[in-house]
Amino acid sequence: MKTRHAALLLVSVTCLGCRTAQPGWHREFVPALEGSREISGWLSQDTVVIRDKDSRERAVSPTGRSAPSLPTLPPLGGPEPAPNRCFLSRSLAYPSPDGKWLLYWEQELQTGTDTTTPTGERWRLVSRRGEKTRLWPPDGKLSRKPQPTLYMWHPEVLWLPDSSGWSVLRSASGPAELYRVSTVEKGSQQLPLPEKEVDTLLGQRRDGTWLWLPEGSNGSQRLHFLTTNASTPLPLSIPGDLSAALSWPYTLSTATDTLAITVSRRAALWNKFLKQEEITEIGLFPLSGGVPLFLTFPDKIVWVQSLHWSPDGKRLLCLINAQTTPNAPMVSKAYLFRR
Repeated sequence: MKTRHAALLLVSVTCLGCRTAQPGWHREFVPALEGSREISGWLSQDTVVIRDKDSRERAVSPTGRSAPSLPTLPPLGGPEPAPNRCFLSRSLAYPSPDGKWLLYWEQELQTGTDTTTPTGERWRLVSRRGEKTRLWPPDGKLSRKPQPTLYMWHPEVLWLPDSSGWSVLRSASGPAELYRVSTVEKGSQQLPLPEKEVDTLLGQRRDGTWLWLPEGSNGSQRLHFLTTNASTPLPLSIPGDLSAALSWPYTLSTATDTLAITVSRRAALWNKFLKQEEITEIGLFPLSGGVPLFLTFPDKIVWVQSLHWSPDGKRLLCLINAQTTPNAPMVSKAYLFRR
C-alpha cells in the first residue's frame, strides 16, 4: 500500500510537468547573448539590439551570424553622475518593426543622497544607417515634466505596427497620458485612454485596437486586458491551475496576435521534505481564441528579464537570470523559442 501511494504521487507530479509541453516549438540556448545586461528588440529577422556585459550597445545575431554595426551617436556631454548634480543618460535603442529606425530616450536626471529623479527628457530618432536624425521636441531641448510616480518611472515605449510612429504612456502626478509621435510629422498627438486607470500599454493589435493592462492587476490570478474599441475586458487565465499567476514581463506579437506572458506557479515536487517550489514558464495566449501553450526553461530557478517577438511572430527571445541552487551565483542567459 505504501508503494502504491508513492507511485500515485509521482504520477501527479509528472502530469504537472506534462502541462508544460510545447508542441511545435523548439528551445535553443543562445551562447552569443550569454551575459547580456539588456535586450531592446529585433533589428531584423536575425539581429537584436543588446547591452552586453561590458555595458556596450551592439547588434548581435542570435544564430551566430555576422551582424551590422549600429550608427555612432553624438556624446551626451555634461558632468558625470555625482550626488546633488544633474546629468544626462541615454537608453538602449528601440528598433522599429521594419528595422529602418532606432529610437533613443534621453533623460536629464537629478541625483540625490538615496534617489535619482528624472527632471527632463527628449527622444532621438536615428535612421538605421545614421544618415537621418530627428529630435522630439523638434527644437532638441529637454522637455520638463512632473516627477513620475514610483511605478511609472520608465515610460512604456511602443512602436506602432506599421513603423509610422511610436507611442509613449506616462504617469505623472495625475492620470496616465498617452501620446503618439510620428516619424515624419512634427509634434505629437494625445490619444484618449479608457475610463479605468491604465497601468501598462501592451501595444496595438492588427485591427487597430490598443491593448491595456488596468492598474493594480499586475501579478493577479486573472489579468484583464482592455481595448479602446471594446466594452468588455478580455480575461486571460491559466485553465485548471489555481496555483499560477501571470506577471511582468509580457509582449504582444502583432503578426500573430499572440500575447506572451511570464507564468509563475507552485508545484509539489517529490523530495524528502515534499516542498512547494516555484516554476517559471512563458505562456502564449492567442487573443483571437484558442488553447494557450506554455514554454519551459531547463534551469531550476529563473527570473525572466525580458521577452521579444521576432517581426514575423515565429520566434520568441527570452532573457533570464538563472540559478542552479538558491546559493549559486546568478547567471544571465538567453533562450530562443522557434516554431
